[in-house]
Amino acid sequence: MRVVFVAALASLLVACSSSSSPSSCVPGASVSCSCANGKTGAQVCASDGTLGSCSCDTGTGTGGSGSATGGSTGSSASGGSTGHGGAVGTGGAISTGGATGTGGTTGTGGSTATSASGQFTVTFDGTLTKTYSTCYVCEANYYATTPVEGALAFDFNGGQSAVDVDARVASSGSGYEISVGAEETEPSTPAGIQGTYLTTPTWVPMAQSSCVTFTQFSVQHGGAMAGTLNNCTLTGGNDTTPHTAVVSGSFQGTFAP
Repeated sequence: MRVVFVAALASLLVACSSSSSPSSCVPGASVSCSCANGKTGAQVCASDGTLGSCSCDTGTGTGGSGSATGGSTGSSASGGSTGHGGAVGTGGAISTGGATGTGGTTGTGGSTATSASGQFTVTFDGTLTKTYSTCYVCEANYYATTPVEGALAFDFNGGQSAVDVDARVASSGSGYEISVGAEETEPSTPAGIQGTYLTTPTWVPMAQSSCVTFTQFSVQHGGAMAGTLNNCTLTGGNDTTPHTAVVSGSFQGTFAP
């Protein structure tokens, strides 16, 4: 170990051992000294000009050497292979609209319904009388079926009351048959009276029907039915007790051409 000896103002370098010290020294100067272990230590001159005690290094271990090296530079990670989108889907075959429907002809279907009008008075069981005058839905339908039929349907009271007048070619193939019907489902009507009412039998030959008088009768495309109901007595109801509905009034309806 080397120690630099400091000279100041023409002072001589002083060497000493741990057992002897010069009487004065330059403050801050450091001089070597002998240590008990045979090594060389150092004394520092204090501010009063006297040397401090001999400072000796008693450690025997040496600092480890060797420098750690960082791990090797990792190789750059490569991204996954580029994904490919699925195949482009193709739209389904273009559908075409159905064939345009045509109006019914004789033996194939009915014509479009047209408006009709009617006013009726119905008396149930001879005690409860109701008057139907404002149509909810009233229409005339011509059915070019077998047998050919013309139907006038009159709905009142939001569809809760109804009267029907129907005519069709007689099953015998000669003349026409007539049917009159009524229906009542209005909640204020007694439950037993509510229900459907029909003539008995349901279809009566036109020549024998006394309750329907026609002022116009032509059951065909562009034809019409008009006339009056003259106290037509119908039977029906909503229970096992026989109930009656007597219907009077006027009606008119024209079938679409």
